[in-house]
Amino acid sequence: MSGEESFQNKHWRAFWTHSWLLFWAFGFSFVVAILSLATPFFMLLVYDRVLNARSIETLMALTLIASLLIVAMGFIDYARRRLLVRFAVAIQRDLEADLLLLPPYSTNSNEQNSLGLGRLDALRAFVQSGGLLNLVDVVWIPIFVGIVFIISPIIGLLSLLGLACLGAVFFSGRFLTSNLRHSAEQISKQATGAMRTLEKSGVWLSGQYGGDSKAKWLLDKRRLSRNASVNSNDIAVGFNVALSTIRWLFAVFVISAGAGLVLGNQLTIGGMVASVVMLNRVFLPFLAFLKTIPGLRQCRENWSVIGATFAQRHRADHRIAVAPVKGAPVLELRDVHLRAGLTQEPLLEQLNMKIGRGKIVQIEGPAGCGKSVMGETMVWAARPFSGMVLIGGVRASVLSADELAKTIGYVAEIPVFVKGSLADNISGFDQAEDRAEIQRAAQFAQIHRQILELPQGYQTQIDELGLPLAKSMRELLALARAVYRQPDLLVIDQPSTYLSDVFLPQCTETLKAYVASGGSLVLLERRASTLPFKSDLYRLAQRRCRLVHGNKQTQDAVLLMAGGG
Repeated sequence: MSGEESFQNKHWRAFWTHSWLLFWAFGFSFVVAILSLATPFFMLLVYDRVLNARSIETLMALTLIASLLIVAMGFIDYARRRLLVRFAVAIQRDLEADLLLLPPYSTNSNEQNSLGLGRLDALRAFVQSGGLLNLVDVVWIPIFVGIVFIISPIIGLLSLLGLACLGAVFFSGRFLTSNLRHSAEQISKQATGAMRTLEKSGVWLSGQYGGDSKAKWLLDKRRLSRNASVNSNDIAVGFNVALSTIRWLFAVFVISAGAGLVLGNQLTIGGMVASVVMLNRVFLPFLAFLKTIPGLRQCRENWSVIGATFAQRHRADHRIAVAPVKGAPVLELRDVHLRAGLTQEPLLEQLNMKIGRGKIVQIEGPAGCGKSVMGETMVWAARPFSGMVLIGGVRASVLSADELAKTIGYVAEIPVFVKGSLADNISGFDQAEDRAEIQRAAQFAQIHRQILELPQGYQTQIDELGLPLAKSMRELLALARAVYRQPDLLVIDQPSTYLSDVFLPQCTETLKAYVASGGSLVLLERRASTLPFKSDLYRLAQRRCRLVHGNKQTQDAVLLMAGGG
């Protein structure tokens, strides 16, 4: 099997690899279904044979046999449920690593990562809950109904009528509540998302959103969500009660019909009792199956999403073992065309640029000209609409995530972190993290001493926004993270006043040593910084990217000033 084929239908290969567990579980379900007949047949024999014969010995023998069969059914039911759990865990174990380590070419790869893993967790939870068993058990309903027909055709017809009524009520309830549930979920997500955003951004306490108006808006959203949820719940509860009521009504009808047939000598008492017990094996699995249908639909959707994720990875060629070419430019853009992320309007066209090793490059331009999109394209965080991005002489699309991390470091305009310690954030959760390397990166960013002054030092915990660190420390922390793997190229998007006016002038020797070792630095700014060393300056103006001064001549890049920044 070729490298590319290894990801095609990987989820289905994992499924069939462990399908023997599923087949054994389904096989045990067959045994459980057969053994479940022990109770109705026991009652049939007791009422029609034992009571008439008045034989204690026969009663004891039947009781022993029925008890053994029921205990055996319990053990086998336990076994099939354990098999399902092992099946779900095996699938998750085989797929989760590949879902977590999505390739760097993927659009919105972080969202795809969490989406794929979340879907996989949901699948495991569904299988562990026994939802698949409901799907298997419902297959036996026609057989059980057929047995009831053999005992009494009239009771068999009543059971079919009961199943039809249960199905009609269930699907009517789902249809009537679906829109209300969706509305309640959307409103709740909007309110919850806004609240979390305000809290995380610090605006919650800043007064930029008025306390009264903010509270009124949130409370109004919560009220709408609550009302929609209550209405949906009222209808759902009503239909659930209706399902239970219909089941008990038909139990009464069956008992009444059976008693009438007994009085007319058309059915024995044992047959009547056995039919009532048998109908429990019809109605209860059917109700369980109906309530499992939404879970089955979600399960199918989750499986499709996982399959689409692997299909996306199959179509890419990043898995080729490629390392940057020695001596090649650290970054090259060839006829790159970019579009704005939200509007998809053309943003930048025919961009050609080479950044050699040991170079410092400044790219300045006004807000909205596309600097951030250009920077994200340079580090392969954004994909060009067309054209080619070469990193170390190799197409960025074929480099692994590790090779990209070793070659390029990136400091975003608004850095985002993960909940954890400063050491974890600097090292990127590197399992083989070396404290000396972490401190080296921190010293490069001039944040080492500030970290040591914190009560918990490098074990200080921060949230996604880097709080409770000061803004300047958050920026330096992002820089330390970017240089942890000692990349060949460091791209800083919109360096703050602190970085450009304080950090860069103070770190002249550090940056000179970095450049002397072959490292390159790219600064994307609204206005070029005054650096104490030579640099190439590009200016975005009048829809062009021109080299203002530098040691090398470069081709122009045409800019369409639409969106971005």
